Amino acid sequence: MVEGMLEALGITEAEERIYRLVLERPGSTVKELAEDGPHTAVELRKHLTGLQDRGLVAPSADRPPRLFPAPPEAALEILVLERQEELEAVRVHAAELAELVRSSLHRTRPGELVEVITGLSAVAERFAQIQRAAKHELLIFDKPPYAWSGGLNNPELELLARGVECRTVYDRSSLEIPGRPDAVARYVERGEKARVFDGIPVKLAIVDRRIGLIPLNVAEPGREGAIQVHASALLDALSMFFEVIWERAAPVQAAGEGLDESEHARDASRIVEMLALGLKDRTVARQLGISERTLDRRVSELMDALGARTRFQAGILAAQRGWLAGPSAGRRDRANGADPSPGGEDSGRAARKPS
Repeated sequence: MVEGMLEALGITEAEERIYRLVLERPGSTVKELAEDGPHTAVELRKHLTGLQDRGLVAPSADRPPRLFPAPPEAALEILVLERQEELEAVRVHAAELAELVRSSLHRTRPGELVEVITGLSAVAERFAQIQRAAKHELLIFDKPPYAWSGGLNNPELELLARGVECRTVYDRSSLEIPGRPDAVARYVERGEKARVFDGIPVKLAIVDRRIGLIPLNVAEPGREGAIQVHASALLDALSMFFEVIWERAAPVQAAGEGLDESEHARDASRIVEMLALGLKDRTVARQLGISERTLDRRVSELMDALGARTRFQAGILAAQRGWLAGPSAGRRDRANGADPSPGGEDSGRAARKPS
């Protein structure tokens, strides 16, 4: 135990030294500790009072009383939990104060409800910050071009691990980027709810319906910065816009879900998902690592197995058998203007930002 480490729990260095002394000589009296240590009896009694109040030291019923230390693991864990409760109360109070500030700004300086962030690195840092602040949900519109590539969006993975709901609508064009579908699959497998839409107009991230981030220039993300929108009617409108697109988008499902775990079944699942999402044949073949001729053969085999006459019918039949999120996926694709013949896959994105 390094001296001074317990100050975070409200224990002074002097109290910590005396606690160590009692740990080394349990059952000693104050007089015995004073005789063999650097502290006087007066100093010991002064600091022992604080240690007893925190449950770290307990006197016996003897006369004079003997001092026994509480086990550090249990006693310090209790203090840590108490401090966490205090910090959580402070966090809640901070949120209340922030809401008070926002409502005040809304009345006095409504222009400050929108903040302009400039610089690629500043936008990336802000996006990570607002994600980590999420308590309930994260909403994202994801579409190319991207200001950077490679790597996973670690803040979102942290949210998914904490049980925060993350919903993403991917523009169909993003799934045509090599390797990106496989990345999306990793998010879906970890709990992300994902859908695909043809023609998302803008990138967007919304956290808990209280903070939004939107790029200033979609064509060149990050170059001109982004706008952070605080709780306001504007953010309410952006949230409603997300929900409208979400309802019209086609669901994405983890590969192999609802099927046997054989390699053939997993391949069939991916092809079915691509049929429902409406990607071009060359894109589907590239994502599967096969030729277009092999893809045609596999699709034909799948149609025979399902008893389907068309690719679109195969997608519907597969959905009815529970291979997809539902038979509405194909209908949504047609409503979005997608070609029902080829299909799409639910997988990957690199670190996606609204910039």
